[in-house]
This record gives sequence, C-alpha cells and structure tokens, in this order.
Amino acid sequence: MTKNANLATDNKFFFSVKVIIFYNKKFLIIKRSGKARGDNFYWDLPGGRLEFLEKPLTTLHREIKEETGLSNIQALYPINLWDFMKTPNTQVIGATYLCKTFDEKVILSDEHLDYKWISKEEIPNYNICGGIVHDMNEWDWNKILSDLSNN
Repeated sequence: MTKNANLATDNKFFFSVKVIIFYNKKFLIIKRSGKARGDNFYWDLPGGRLEFLEKPLTTLHREIKEETGLSNIQALYPINLWDFMKTPNTQVIGATYLCKTFDEKVILSDEHLDYKWISKEEIPNYNICGGIVHDMNEWDWNKILSDLSNN
C-alpha cells in the first residue's frame, strides 16, 4: 500500500462462504472450469461471495443451488474462518460451513466441469485448491463425522 493510499477508497474486501457438503460419509468437490496454477485445473468446494445485504446462510443456499443444483441442504455450523489477499488491495474473508444433503444428484453450473463425492482419505488424489487442503488438515475430522451422524 502506498503512502497516499486511502483505506476507504483504495482497498476493498469481500466476504465469501465455502461449504463442505456430506452425503453418506463422503463430501462434494467440484472441478472449476477456469484454469489456475498454470495449466492445471483444480478442485474446489462449492461457495461464493455474499451479495450486498445478503446473509451468509442465504448465500450458502444460493451458491449451492447455483453451482450444484442441490436444494435439500442442512447447514450445521461454520467449521472454519479464513482470509487471503486476492490482490494487493483486495482481501477475501470467509467461512466454511459444515453441511449435509439428502440427495446425491448434482447438476453442475457452467462454472464447473465435473464433481466427485470423496472421503477424507481421497483428498491427496485430487488437485484441490491449496488453501482448502491446508485448512482440511487442521480440522477435527472425528468431530465432523460424529456431528454428521448425530444431526
């Protein structure tokens, strides 16, 4: 940031949600259609940015429906808060929510090429966005799986 930069006008931030959606002890990853990290396509969790005046849970349901076609979703709780710098003057702040669905039929948006239902053990087999993998390695997977069974 330059000396003359005005924090209110030269910088911006966005709030986003990501969702880890489980169905029968496996969770959904989606392959983005845009290239990232050179020539490699990568896998991601569904999610997106809040619109003005939108609540996080409204965004969660809207983005899941838009990206996957899933509508019968139960949001349990946020399991992670995160942030990163998208550009030197743009910060993205977000939350990852633990969710489950009662329907495994996914209908992808044009933003995505493919989807998979995978287990925690299968994470290394996919080129999942690095920040998400880092966060997943910090999560208490025993608690997550227990909470899914109890709700």
